[in-house]
Amino acid sequence: MQIRAGSYRCSTAGRKRWFEAAPAKVGAEYGYYDYSADGVADQTADEAFNQLESGFPVIRKALLTGVFEAWVDHGQFLLEYAQMLRARSRLFREQVMTQARDRIIGVVEEVVAPTVLKFRPYIPSDEPKHEQHLRNLSITEMGREIAKGAALFSNLHWCLRTSQDMSNPVITADQPVIVLGPAGLSEEALTRDPNTSIIFPLCREACLIGNCEKSDADTEPFKASSAKWLRGQFFRADTGFIYSPARVDSSPFAGMSSTSLPPCGAAKRVDT
Repeated sequence: MQIRAGSYRCSTAGRKRWFEAAPAKVGAEYGYYDYSADGVADQTADEAFNQLESGFPVIRKALLTGVFEAWVDHGQFLLEYAQMLRARSRLFREQVMTQARDRIIGVVEEVVAPTVLKFRPYIPSDEPKHEQHLRNLSITEMGREIAKGAALFSNLHWCLRTSQDMSNPVITADQPVIVLGPAGLSEEALTRDPNTSIIFPLCREACLIGNCEKSDADTEPFKASSAKWLRGQFFRADTGFIYSPARVDSSPFAGMSSTSLPPCGAAKRVDT
């Protein structure tokens, strides 16, 4: 089922209810990357994103024209782009803010004596100003993460899987870069555990898969069952939107074997 140019099918992750929408209707939140008025920005989000966002459509068009034969030539850029998407996600922000909160001992409630302080627990809803500072921190950390380039991603072997059948497309979601495997996103897991893989959908026709072990083929078509299994990993998300060029059925995903998707052997999803 094809849809109008400039729009796509969307589904809420939990309800799996499909509707048609333009990117600006579901893929944007005004001010999400803006510092608070009292924040000090070393660069704006537009500055952090500009080079990668400007280059990706050009490279994607070239890859489509060449039927992805030269994707390896653009591999470094594509991995840097994937890292940007990971760093600018809502999940990355939540992780940065949670880690910062965990380092807070408490809030000084009273100075009992020169060397004695009375603390109360830190409750985010009671500390809106400090929460704003933590939000600013997460934006700064986002920029630093993007500046690292491909980082750990460059230590993996990457393969490309394609689909020319738009009834069996590659889909993506608000959290587009996901980790599948038992150990999560850590240097040890990514470089030593063959059951941990990174999934990065490039477009509706192709998906990059990173693993510590080299695949037999750098580029080859998806098996129909593999593409369905991959889509199922995005439907496991609890929140957010899922994006597809066509309405796809999510019902068969749950029962599919985790071995359906080469070269990934693990079915467990671990968000980045």
